Amino acid sequence: MSTIALQLKESTRSAHNSAEGHEFQKELGSGTLSKSLYTQYLSQLFLTHQALENAMASQAYMGPVVSPEQLQTEFLRKDLKALGVDADSVKPIEITSRMLKKIDELANQNPIALLGFHYVLLGSKHGGKFIASTIKKAFGFEDGGCLYFDPYGPEFQKHWQHFVNGINSFDIQEPEVAPLMNAASEMFAFVENLGGELLSMSTANK
Repeated sequence: MSTIALQLKESTRSAHNSAEGHEFQKELGSGTLSKSLYTQYLSQLFLTHQALENAMASQAYMGPVVSPEQLQTEFLRKDLKALGVDADSVKPIEITSRMLKKIDELANQNPIALLGFHYVLLGSKHGGKFIASTIKKAFGFEDGGCLYFDPYGPEFQKHWQHFVNGINSFDIQEPEVAPLMNAASEMFAFVENLGGELLSMSTANK
């Protein structure tokens, strides 16, 4: 039987490819995304990470699976500060509000599934260093602004392996597996649709 980490990778392949191929992600990766849209994107991700990390904080998998170093909220707070945004003043747009509600529901009903959300967000760091490099050049960042995409430098694999080893050895019962996989696909869809929503809002305001 394949490991949980491998099942996550295989079950989300389509959702992953769809999110990665979206126009917003293409603009982000090429450095052609406007600074305004970039700031809005980080703002909504801040709210998402904050809610997710608060929801996971008291769970038994904190430590064995999710180490403190894997948490992303403070990286985003620093980036938003560099962009002139007070993170605590950020308000969710509708699509983010729905994700925050979903996080809250899973925290109460099936907290193991929250690891599916975390898997996607932490895993995004695999390609994040390339985005960070591109964004740094595009916007002239020096000491902040794109820390979220490459917070660990060459240490990332150490943190990723902690997560992979942890989730593979954690006691996840069979009825919890499908919700975990579904949550991961949902997070990929959220990232894709968030980008699409921000692009649509930007076009509508022109």
